Amino acid sequence: MANASRVNSSMMLRNRTWRPSTVTSTFVASHGVTDLMLMSRSGMNAAGAEQLQAELQTQGANVRIVACDASKIDDLARVIDTIPTDAPLRVVISAAGHVSDGTVDTLGREQLHAVLRSKVDVAWNLHELTRHLNLEAFILFSSAAGSLGSPGQANYAAANAFLDAFAQYRQTLGLPGQSVAWGIWAQETGGMSGRLSGNDVSRIRRTGLSQMPQEVGLDMFDKVAGSAHPYLIAAAFDADRIARSSDTPGLFHRLVRKDRRATASERATRSNLLERLKELDLEGQREAVLAEIQTQAADILGYEDRLAIVGEMAFKDIGFDSLTAVEFRNRLQGIVELRLPVSTVFDHPSPARLARHLVNVLRERFPDKYGQSEDLEPAVSDSGGDPVMPATTTPLDEIEAMDVDALIDLAKPG
Repeated sequence: MANASRVNSSMMLRNRTWRPSTVTSTFVASHGVTDLMLMSRSGMNAAGAEQLQAELQTQGANVRIVACDASKIDDLARVIDTIPTDAPLRVVISAAGHVSDGTVDTLGREQLHAVLRSKVDVAWNLHELTRHLNLEAFILFSSAAGSLGSPGQANYAAANAFLDAFAQYRQTLGLPGQSVAWGIWAQETGGMSGRLSGNDVSRIRRTGLSQMPQEVGLDMFDKVAGSAHPYLIAAAFDADRIARSSDTPGLFHRLVRKDRRATASERATRSNLLERLKELDLEGQREAVLAEIQTQAADILGYEDRLAIVGEMAFKDIGFDSLTAVEFRNRLQGIVELRLPVSTVFDHPSPARLARHLVNVLRERFPDKYGQSEDLEPAVSDSGGDPVMPATTTPLDEIEAMDVDALIDLAKPG
């Protein structure tokens, strides 16, 4: 950090339990910080607080851990007022965060409020209460989800996007401001990454991000802290995976030269399946679509053999969760060139039933290509509700040709 030798007081904010903070230890050992105030809602009652305090004190720092809900500006103001004048506040670091995941259609008011409060409210309160001070740094710990997106984390992505923009806003006011958008840390470091499931980690890796070892993350922090740039992504990327994939975030496309052979192979897979279906009878079509479903499901769940996906076994028993189901639906849309509802996996909850449904829809929609559909039974949802009508499945080429008004009409229910 620039002018680190002059830093004598800093503040770290967290919403969850204290862990031995490697970032904080580095801040003390490498940047000359001698006085710290650390805040969480539980303060010294949080798990690991005493251990963290002792660790930092052995490095020569004067450490005070206090309980404070920084999303409440009056509570935060009272704590800031206790900072002694002989060790004035020089650096603010906000590492507060909260996750409450779910697909967009399932997010409720409380899920939005809880996540936004920990990021937006805390950052704004800190800004309001310290803007008159002569700070050397105002660092917000953000997430790459704000720029790259993160399936099932619309609320979390929005909260972090605010931090990224807010740092730039502070700089326009002539104030220090920086948002560090972290990627995924190795799970042994604890924190939010330590609570990720195997499915979560696999899903993140498929976007092109890879886990950062602790030492890499700390080195990144040293490099970006105090930078003149208001917003930086500090993450490890899997260049080979990005090059091979056709569905990684658009921001990644300039990082690597795309593997045209892989992209062409994916297009061929889609084209070959639809072409093969034209030559098969009803049962053959179902078997071919089932095989593709098994292949895609095995890849998403990390199985080496598609036969590990049993045709009659429920998706939820195979290992699918709501976020995996959305990614799976997106892949199938590209392969069968149909618009499928988000609830596809839940409406047809086994690979075999989903295969039958997709063949039904293709035949109903394109009888001249895939065969007549007079003898097909209607596709009924698992709940026993109304048949799933083919009108909900619009070919992707038609969608791409639509203007904004047409897309809005298509999205309307009924």
